[in-house]
Amino acid sequence: MTDELSLSRCSNTAQWQAARELTNTWHSYIRWADRPSRKLYWLCYLDNQPVGVFGLSSAFAKPKEIAHWMAEHDIQFNNIGNNIIYCLQPNLPRNSGTRFLKLFRQDARRWWEERYGDRLMAIQTFMLPPRNGAVYKADNWTYLGMTSGRTQ
Repeated sequence: MTDELSLSRCSNTAQWQAARELTNTWHSYIRWADRPSRKLYWLCYLDNQPVGVFGLSSAFAKPKEIAHWMAEHDIQFNNIGNNIIYCLQPNLPRNSGTRFLKLFRQDARRWWEERYGDRLMAIQTFMLPPRNGAVYKADNWTYLGMTSGRTQ
């Protein structure tokens, strides 16, 4: 094994099905859901074998910390994507999660603009405690705060 990481944009039914199966097998707390919004998905590969999935969708301007941060940085709603899925199989080589995030960030900017005509300036994510976002912290993401946890 060479530990070569790569991504593939999901652009056909077979790739979306693979992303669905990986999500439903390896994500620790959500299942795949079709969303009526902007959405881009990537398959993650280690040595040409699929090991995970990453997805971006339309963003949320709530909680208020996000709306304030967007205003402070002059970022409009269409310039931010929501990281709706990021799951990887367990027992991957050290730092694989952060290495994949770097690949995502690089391609997400290009694909978002190609697909939607908007400049992607930020990516947001939400996580369910007790997860602490270590992979995002290692990739230098900015922590904005805790949501109230309400479902409505």
